[in-house]
Amino acid sequence: MTKPTLPFVCVSKAYSTAGKRQPLEGIRNLARIAHQHRVPVTWIIHDSAARDLRSELAEWHREFGDEVALALMHLPPEAEAYRRRRASLREACPWSRVDVAGIGGGKSARMLSALEGAGFRGLWGYCWEQIYVDGITDYGQPPGMFRASMRSYKMPSQDGAGIVAIEWISRDLNKAFWTTNPVHFSVESDAFLVMGDWDWETSLRYFHHVLGQYHRNARAGQLIPFVFQEEAEQLAPGFINNTYDKVCGRMLEWIDAGFSQLERKQFDFTTLPRLVERFCAKDGRQAQLVRARDRAFPRLHQANRPVFGAELCFPEVAHFTDSKRYATFLTGNPSPIRLIRYDRQQNVDIQTPLRPEPILPSLVELHRTESGWKARIDSIEDCPFALALSFKSNGVVPARCVAMEDLLVWHVNVKAGSQWYQLHHER
Repeated sequence: MTKPTLPFVCVSKAYSTAGKRQPLEGIRNLARIAHQHRVPVTWIIHDSAARDLRSELAEWHREFGDEVALALMHLPPEAEAYRRRRASLREACPWSRVDVAGIGGGKSARMLSALEGAGFRGLWGYCWEQIYVDGITDYGQPPGMFRASMRSYKMPSQDGAGIVAIEWISRDLNKAFWTTNPVHFSVESDAFLVMGDWDWETSLRYFHHVLGQYHRNARAGQLIPFVFQEEAEQLAPGFINNTYDKVCGRMLEWIDAGFSQLERKQFDFTTLPRLVERFCAKDGRQAQLVRARDRAFPRLHQANRPVFGAELCFPEVAHFTDSKRYATFLTGNPSPIRLIRYDRQQNVDIQTPLRPEPILPSLVELHRTESGWKARIDSIEDCPFALALSFKSNGVVPARCVAMEDLLVWHVNVKAGSQWYQLHHER
Protein backbone atom coordinates (compact mmCIF):
# COMPACT_ATOMS: atom_id res chain seq x y z
CA MET A 1 0.00 0.00 0.00
CA THR A 2 1.35 3.45 -0.94
CA LYS A 3 2.01 5.68 2.04
CA PRO A 4 -0.12 8.85 1.85
CA THR A 5 1.86 11.99 1.18
CA LEU A 6 1.26 15.34 2.83
CA PRO A 7 0.55 18.34 0.56
CA PHE A 8 3.31 20.86 1.31
CA VAL A 9 2.83 24.42 0.06
CA CYS A 10 5.54 27.07 0.28
CA VAL A 11 3.92 30.51 0.15
CA SER A 12 5.51 33.93 0.28
CA LYS A 13 3.83 37.23 1.09
CA ALA A 14 5.83 38.84 -1.69
CA TYR A 15 4.68 42.43 -1.25
CA SER A 16 5.44 45.27 1.11
CA THR A 17 2.75 46.14 3.64
CA ALA A 18 3.95 49.68 4.19
CA GLY A 19 4.82 51.27 0.88
CA LYS A 20 5.03 51.02 -2.90
CA ARG A 21 8.59 49.69 -3.01
CA GLN A 22 8.42 45.92 -3.42
CA PRO A 23 10.81 43.43 -1.69
CA LEU A 24 12.43 42.12 -4.87
CA GLU A 25 15.66 41.17 -3.10
CA GLY A 26 13.75 39.17 -0.48
CA ILE A 27 11.80 37.39 -3.23
CA ARG A 28 15.02 36.41 -4.98
CA ASN A 29 16.61 35.29 -1.70
CA LEU A 30 13.72 32.95 -0.87
CA ALA A 31 13.56 31.66 -4.45
CA ARG A 32 17.24 30.76 -4.32
CA ILE A 33 16.82 28.70 -1.13
CA ALA A 34 13.53 27.01 -2.08
CA HIS A 35 14.64 26.09 -5.58
CA GLN A 36 17.88 24.56 -4.30
CA HIS A 37 15.57 21.98 -2.70
CA ARG A 38 13.21 21.76 -5.70
CA VAL A 39 10.37 23.32 -3.68
CA PRO A 40 7.94 25.43 -5.74
CA VAL A 41 6.80 28.75 -4.29
CA THR A 42 3.44 30.49 -4.61
CA TRP A 43 4.14 34.23 -4.67
CA ILE A 44 1.37 36.48 -3.27
CA ILE A 45 2.36 39.43 -5.39
CA HIS A 46 1.31 42.78 -6.84
CA ASP A 47 1.20 43.13 -10.60
CA SER A 48 3.89 45.84 -10.49
CA ALA A 49 6.42 43.51 -8.84
CA ALA A 50 5.43 40.73 -11.25
CA ARG A 51 6.27 43.01 -14.17
CA ASP A 52 9.68 43.73 -12.65
CA LEU A 53 10.27 39.99 -12.22
CA ARG A 54 8.54 38.89 -15.42
CA SER A 55 11.41 36.83 -16.86
CA GLU A 56 12.46 35.35 -13.49
CA LEU A 57 8.92 34.30 -12.55
CA ALA A 58 8.49 32.67 -15.98
CA GLU A 59 11.74 30.75 -15.52
CA TRP A 60 10.83 29.70 -11.98
CA HIS A 61 7.45 28.48 -13.20
CA ARG A 62 9.02 26.52 -16.04
CA GLU A 63 11.85 24.99 -13.98
CA PHE A 64 10.30 24.54 -10.54
CA GLY A 65 6.52 24.92 -10.93
CA ASP A 66 6.22 28.29 -9.15
CA GLU A 67 2.85 30.06 -9.23
CA VAL A 68 1.49 33.53 -8.52
CA ALA A 69 -1.56 34.75 -6.62
CA LEU A 70 -2.93 38.29 -6.57
CA ALA A 71 -2.13 40.42 -3.52
CA LEU A 72 -5.29 42.31 -2.53
CA MET A 73 -3.60 44.82 -0.23
CA HIS A 74 -4.80 48.41 -0.89
CA LEU A 75 -7.51 47.27 -3.34
CA PRO A 76 -11.20 48.07 -2.68
CA PRO A 77 -13.36 44.94 -2.30
CA GLU A 78 -15.01 45.38 -5.68
CA ALA A 79 -15.24 42.86 -8.52
CA GLU A 80 -14.21 45.36 -11.17
CA ALA A 81 -11.09 46.40 -9.27
CA TYR A 82 -10.15 42.72 -8.85
CA ARG A 83 -10.79 42.02 -12.54
CA ARG A 84 -8.51 44.83 -13.65
CA ARG A 85 -5.69 43.86 -11.31
CA ARG A 86 -6.10 40.18 -12.19
CA ALA A 87 -5.83 41.00 -15.90
CA SER A 88 -2.70 43.04 -15.23
CA LEU A 89 -1.07 40.19 -13.29
CA ARG A 90 -2.02 37.70 -16.02
CA GLU A 91 -0.41 39.99 -18.59
CA ALA A 92 2.84 39.83 -16.60
CA CYS A 93 2.44 36.08 -15.99
CA PRO A 94 0.47 34.69 -18.97
CA TRP A 95 1.30 31.12 -17.92
CA SER A 96 -0.88 31.48 -14.78
CA ARG A 97 -4.66 31.42 -14.46
CA VAL A 98 -4.41 33.76 -11.44
CA ASP A 99 -7.50 32.34 -9.75
CA VAL A 100 -6.18 32.58 -6.17
CA ALA A 101 -5.83 35.82 -4.20
CA GLY A 102 -4.21 36.63 -0.88
CA ILE A 103 -4.60 39.03 2.03
CA GLY A 104 -4.32 38.92 5.84
CA GLY A 105 -6.42 41.63 7.48
CA GLY A 106 -9.55 43.12 5.94
CA LYS A 107 -11.29 39.93 4.86
CA SER A 108 -15.07 40.22 4.58
CA ALA A 109 -18.12 38.64 3.01
CA ARG A 110 -18.16 41.56 0.58
CA MET A 111 -14.60 40.66 -0.47
CA LEU A 112 -15.60 37.01 -1.06
CA SER A 113 -18.51 38.08 -3.25
CA ALA A 114 -16.26 40.40 -5.27
CA LEU A 115 -13.65 37.65 -5.69
CA GLU A 116 -16.27 35.26 -7.04
CA GLY A 117 -17.50 37.93 -9.43
CA ALA A 118 -13.95 38.45 -10.70
CA GLY A 119 -13.38 34.73 -11.38
CA PHE A 120 -11.29 33.75 -8.35
CA ARG A 121 -11.63 30.38 -6.63
CA GLY A 122 -9.40 30.64 -3.57
CA LEU A 123 -8.35 33.15 -0.89
CA TRP A 124 -5.14 32.69 1.10
CA GLY A 125 -4.57 34.46 4.44
CA TYR A 126 -6.81 32.86 7.08
CA CYS A 127 -5.33 32.82 10.61
CA TRP A 128 -6.71 29.93 12.67
CA GLU A 129 -7.26 30.64 16.42
CA GLN A 130 -5.92 34.20 16.04
CA ILE A 131 -7.36 37.09 18.06
CA TYR A 132 -6.39 40.76 17.63
CA VAL A 133 -2.92 40.21 16.13
CA ASP A 134 -1.98 42.52 13.24
CA GLY A 135 -5.61 43.58 13.10
CA ILE A 136 -6.71 39.99 12.33
CA THR A 137 -9.27 38.04 14.35
CA ASP A 138 -10.18 34.78 12.63
CA TYR A 139 -10.87 32.82 15.84
CA GLY A 140 -13.62 30.30 15.25
CA GLN A 141 -12.78 29.45 11.64
CA PRO A 142 -12.21 25.76 10.85
CA PRO A 143 -8.61 24.56 10.68
CA GLY A 144 -7.33 23.59 7.25
CA MET A 145 -9.25 24.41 4.06
CA PHE A 146 -12.97 25.12 3.75
CA ARG A 147 -15.46 26.90 1.53
CA ALA A 148 -16.18 30.24 3.15
CA SER A 149 -19.70 31.51 3.77
CA MET A 150 -21.01 34.65 2.13
CA ARG A 151 -22.62 35.46 5.49
CA SER A 152 -19.32 35.55 7.36
CA TYR A 153 -15.88 35.02 5.84
CA LYS A 154 -14.68 32.91 8.80
CA MET A 155 -17.61 30.48 8.76
CA PRO A 156 -18.02 27.50 6.41
CA SER A 157 -20.58 27.73 3.65
CA GLN A 158 -23.91 26.06 4.35
CA ASP A 159 -24.45 24.93 0.75
CA GLY A 160 -20.95 23.68 -0.16
CA ALA A 161 -20.34 26.54 -2.61
CA GLY A 162 -18.10 29.57 -2.36
CA ILE A 163 -14.47 30.68 -2.25
CA VAL A 164 -11.96 28.15 -0.90
CA ALA A 165 -10.35 29.53 2.27
CA ILE A 166 -6.67 28.72 2.85
CA GLU A 167 -4.64 29.33 5.99
CA TRP A 168 -1.86 31.94 6.11
CA ILE A 169 0.46 29.39 7.75
CA SER A 170 0.14 26.02 9.44
CA ARG A 171 0.24 26.15 13.22
CA ASP A 172 0.69 23.70 16.05
CA LEU A 173 -2.73 22.04 16.23
CA ASN A 174 -2.39 21.58 19.98
CA LYS A 175 -0.39 24.42 21.55
CA ALA A 176 -2.10 27.09 19.43
CA PHE A 177 -5.41 25.94 20.94
CA TRP A 178 -4.32 25.52 24.57
CA THR A 179 -2.19 28.67 24.93
CA THR A 180 -4.25 31.05 22.73
CA ASN A 181 -0.87 32.09 21.30
CA PRO A 182 -1.07 30.77 17.73
CA VAL A 183 1.44 33.30 16.39
CA HIS A 184 4.17 31.88 18.63
CA PHE A 185 3.48 28.36 17.43
CA SER A 186 3.79 28.98 13.71
CA VAL A 187 6.53 27.21 11.78
CA GLU A 188 8.36 30.15 10.23
CA SER A 189 11.81 31.55 10.78
CA ASP A 190 10.37 34.79 12.21
CA ALA A 191 8.55 32.92 15.00
CA PHE A 192 11.71 31.09 16.04
CA LEU A 193 14.49 33.64 15.53
CA VAL A 194 12.74 36.98 16.19
CA MET A 195 9.57 36.53 18.26
CA GLY A 196 10.80 33.48 20.17
CA ASP A 197 13.97 32.54 22.02
CA TRP A 198 14.48 29.17 20.33
CA ASP A 199 17.87 27.57 19.89
CA TRP A 200 18.68 26.27 16.41
CA GLU A 201 18.35 22.52 17.02
CA THR A 202 15.19 22.79 19.11
CA SER A 203 13.46 24.95 16.51
CA LEU A 204 14.21 22.41 13.76
CA ARG A 205 12.97 19.53 15.95
CA TYR A 206 9.80 21.49 16.65
CA PHE A 207 9.31 22.19 12.93
CA HIS A 208 9.33 18.48 12.23
CA HIS A 209 7.09 17.74 15.20
CA VAL A 210 4.41 20.00 13.75
CA LEU A 211 4.92 18.39 10.33
CA GLY A 212 4.20 15.09 12.10
CA GLN A 213 0.83 16.40 13.30
CA TYR A 214 -0.19 17.11 9.72
CA HIS A 215 1.21 13.80 8.44
CA ARG A 216 -1.09 12.09 10.91
CA ASN A 217 -4.12 13.70 9.30
CA ALA A 218 -2.86 12.87 5.80
CA ARG A 219 -2.67 9.21 6.81
CA ALA A 220 -6.34 9.44 7.81
CA GLY A 221 -7.24 10.62 4.31
CA GLN A 222 -7.89 14.27 5.14
CA LEU A 223 -6.91 16.99 2.66
CA ILE A 224 -5.28 19.28 5.22
CA PRO A 225 -2.17 20.83 3.67
CA PHE A 226 0.94 22.00 5.43
CA VAL A 227 1.36 25.68 4.56
CA PHE A 228 4.88 27.06 5.02
CA GLN A 229 5.00 30.85 4.70
CA GLU A 230 7.79 33.40 4.68
CA GLU A 231 7.42 37.17 4.17
CA ALA A 232 9.77 38.41 1.49
CA GLU A 233 10.16 41.82 3.12
CA GLN A 234 11.68 40.09 6.19
CA LEU A 235 14.31 38.36 4.05
CA ALA A 236 16.10 41.45 2.75
CA PRO A 237 17.59 44.43 4.61
CA GLY A 238 16.00 47.85 4.51
CA PHE A 239 12.30 47.00 4.58
CA ILE A 240 11.03 46.67 8.14
CA ASN A 241 13.49 47.65 10.90
CA ASN A 242 16.99 47.12 12.18
CA THR A 243 16.05 43.86 13.89
CA TYR A 244 15.23 42.13 10.62
CA ASP A 245 18.20 43.76 8.88
CA LYS A 246 20.43 41.92 11.36
CA VAL A 247 18.72 38.51 11.25
CA CYS A 248 17.49 38.10 7.66
CA GLY A 249 20.62 36.14 6.73
CA ARG A 250 20.10 33.86 9.71
CA MET A 251 16.46 33.38 8.73
CA LEU A 252 17.50 32.25 5.24
CA GLU A 253 19.96 29.79 6.78
CA TRP A 254 17.18 28.39 8.97
CA ILE A 255 14.85 27.93 5.95
CA ASP A 256 17.68 26.14 4.13
CA ALA A 257 18.27 23.85 7.12
CA GLY A 258 14.55 23.08 7.45
CA PHE A 259 14.09 22.28 3.78
CA SER A 260 17.23 20.12 3.70
CA GLN A 261 15.60 17.71 6.17
CA LEU A 262 12.40 17.23 4.18
CA GLU A 263 12.14 13.74 2.67
CA ARG A 264 10.64 14.17 -0.79
CA LYS A 265 8.80 10.85 -0.71
CA GLN A 266 6.76 12.02 2.29
CA PHE A 267 5.45 15.20 0.66
CA ASP A 268 3.51 16.39 -2.34
CA PHE A 269 5.24 19.70 -3.02
CA THR A 270 2.50 21.75 -4.63
CA THR A 271 1.17 25.30 -5.08
CA LEU A 272 -1.95 27.14 -3.96
CA PRO A 273 -3.70 26.98 -7.38
CA ARG A 274 -3.09 23.22 -7.65
CA LEU A 275 -4.25 22.74 -4.06
CA VAL A 276 -7.50 24.63 -4.74
CA GLU A 277 -7.99 22.54 -7.88
CA ARG A 278 -7.59 19.36 -5.85
CA PHE A 279 -9.96 20.59 -3.14
CA CYS A 280 -12.64 21.49 -5.68
CA ALA A 281 -12.25 18.09 -7.36
CA LYS A 282 -13.19 16.50 -4.03
CA ASP A 283 -16.40 18.56 -4.19
CA GLY A 284 -15.32 20.82 -1.37
CA ARG A 285 -16.11 18.28 1.32
CA GLN A 286 -16.64 20.24 4.53
CA ALA A 287 -16.66 17.63 7.29
CA GLN A 288 -13.20 16.93 8.64
CA LEU A 289 -11.55 15.74 11.81
CA VAL A 290 -8.16 17.25 12.62
CA ARG A 291 -6.18 15.54 15.33
CA ALA A 292 -2.87 16.46 16.99
CA ARG A 293 -0.22 14.98 19.24
CA ASP A 294 1.79 17.13 21.60
CA ARG A 295 5.35 17.30 22.87
CA ALA A 296 7.03 19.46 25.47
CA PHE A 297 9.43 22.11 24.17
CA PRO A 298 11.51 24.78 25.95
CA ARG A 299 9.97 28.02 27.09
CA LEU A 300 9.55 30.80 24.54
CA HIS A 301 10.29 34.43 25.29
CA GLN A 302 9.17 37.69 23.77
CA ALA A 303 10.41 41.03 25.06
CA ASN A 304 11.97 39.09 27.97
CA ARG A 305 8.55 37.92 29.16
CA PRO A 306 7.78 34.20 29.09
CA VAL A 307 4.89 32.89 27.03
CA PHE A 308 2.88 30.76 29.43
CA GLY A 309 2.81 27.07 28.76
CA ALA A 310 5.29 26.87 25.92
CA GLU A 311 7.41 24.34 27.81
CA LEU A 312 4.48 22.11 28.76
CA CYS A 313 3.04 19.04 27.06
CA PHE A 314 -0.72 19.46 26.79
CA PRO A 315 -3.44 16.81 26.48
CA GLU A 316 -4.17 15.75 22.94
CA VAL A 317 -7.17 17.34 21.24
CA ALA A 318 -9.16 16.72 18.08
CA HIS A 319 -10.99 19.39 16.06
CA PHE A 320 -14.12 18.41 14.14
CA THR A 321 -15.89 20.80 11.78
CA ASP A 322 -18.75 20.73 9.32
CA SER A 323 -21.14 23.38 8.04
CA LYS A 324 -23.09 23.55 11.32
CA ARG A 325 -20.56 23.15 14.12
CA TYR A 326 -16.95 23.26 15.26
CA ALA A 327 -16.35 20.85 18.13
CA THR A 328 -13.05 20.39 19.96
CA PHE A 329 -12.56 17.17 21.88
CA LEU A 330 -10.13 16.26 24.63
CA THR A 331 -8.61 12.80 24.40
CA GLY A 332 -10.76 10.28 26.24
CA ASN A 333 -13.78 12.59 26.60
CA PRO A 334 -16.73 11.83 24.28
CA SER A 335 -18.27 15.29 24.79
CA PRO A 336 -16.64 18.40 23.28
CA ILE A 337 -14.82 20.85 25.54
CA ARG A 338 -15.60 23.66 23.07
CA LEU A 339 -18.50 24.01 20.66
CA ILE A 340 -18.93 26.84 18.14
CA ARG A 341 -22.30 26.84 16.41
CA TYR A 342 -22.10 28.26 12.92
CA ASP A 343 -25.90 28.35 12.65
CA ARG A 344 -26.30 31.08 15.29
CA GLN A 345 -23.33 33.43 14.97
CA GLN A 346 -24.36 37.08 14.84
CA ASN A 347 -21.04 38.93 14.40
CA VAL A 348 -20.58 38.62 10.67
CA ASP A 349 -17.40 40.45 9.64
CA ILE A 350 -16.44 42.53 12.66
CA GLN A 351 -13.08 41.84 14.29
CA THR A 352 -14.38 39.82 17.23
CA PRO A 353 -14.06 36.07 17.73
CA LEU A 354 -16.86 33.70 16.88
CA ARG A 355 -18.36 32.82 20.24
CA PRO A 356 -18.23 29.31 21.71
CA GLU A 357 -21.39 28.10 23.43
CA PRO A 358 -21.42 29.05 27.13
CA ILE A 359 -23.51 25.99 28.09
CA LEU A 360 -23.13 22.67 26.28
CA PRO A 361 -25.49 19.71 26.16
CA SER A 362 -24.58 17.11 28.77
CA LEU A 363 -23.91 13.45 28.05
CA VAL A 364 -25.60 11.71 30.98
CA GLU A 365 -25.41 8.03 29.99
CA LEU A 366 -23.69 6.08 27.24
CA HIS A 367 -24.23 2.37 26.51
CA ARG A 368 -22.77 0.07 23.88
CA THR A 369 -25.36 -1.83 21.85
CA GLU A 370 -25.15 -4.47 19.13
CA SER A 371 -25.75 -1.85 16.47
CA GLY A 372 -23.62 0.93 17.91
CA TRP A 373 -24.21 3.21 20.88
CA LYS A 374 -27.12 4.52 22.93
CA ALA A 375 -26.72 7.94 24.55
CA ARG A 376 -28.87 10.02 26.89
CA ILE A 377 -28.21 13.72 26.45
CA ASP A 378 -29.64 16.65 28.41
CA SER A 379 -29.91 20.01 26.69
CA ILE A 380 -31.53 23.33 27.47
CA GLU A 381 -32.25 23.90 23.76
CA ASP A 382 -32.13 22.32 20.33
CA CYS A 383 -28.48 22.11 19.32
CA PRO A 384 -26.28 20.64 16.54
CA PHE A 385 -24.11 18.60 18.93
CA ALA A 386 -21.38 16.01 18.35
CA LEU A 387 -19.87 13.05 20.21
CA ALA A 388 -16.44 11.47 19.70
CA LEU A 389 -16.13 7.77 20.54
CA SER A 390 -13.23 5.37 20.30
CA PHE A 391 -14.26 2.24 18.43
CA LYS A 392 -12.28 -0.37 16.47
CA SER A 393 -14.57 -0.75 13.49
CA ASN A 394 -13.20 -4.02 12.04
CA GLY A 395 -14.66 -3.12 8.67
CA VAL A 396 -17.90 -1.68 10.03
CA VAL A 397 -18.42 1.82 8.64
CA PRO A 398 -20.35 4.08 11.03
CA ALA A 399 -23.23 6.10 9.64
CA ARG A 400 -22.98 9.89 9.56
CA CYS A 401 -19.51 10.11 11.03
CA VAL A 402 -15.94 10.81 10.14
CA ALA A 403 -13.37 8.18 11.09
CA MET A 404 -9.78 8.91 12.05
CA GLU A 405 -7.71 6.04 13.41
CA ASP A 406 -10.06 4.65 16.08
CA LEU A 407 -11.87 7.95 16.78
CA LEU A 408 -15.35 8.43 15.34
CA VAL A 409 -17.43 11.58 15.48
CA TRP A 410 -21.22 11.46 15.33
CA HIS A 411 -23.44 14.39 14.39
CA VAL A 412 -26.16 14.48 17.05
CA ASN A 413 -28.86 17.10 16.54
CA VAL A 414 -30.17 17.12 20.07
CA LYS A 415 -33.56 18.40 21.18
CA ALA A 416 -34.34 20.42 24.29
CA GLY A 417 -34.83 18.30 27.37
CA SER A 418 -33.48 14.87 28.29
CA GLN A 419 -33.68 12.27 25.54
CA TRP A 420 -32.09 9.03 24.34
CA TYR A 421 -30.33 8.90 20.98
CA GLN A 422 -29.36 5.85 18.95
CA LEU A 423 -25.96 6.04 17.25
CA HIS A 424 -26.07 3.27 14.69
CA HIS A 425 -23.43 1.55 12.63
CA GLU A 426 -24.07 0.24 9.13
CA ARG A 427 -22.10 -2.27 7.07
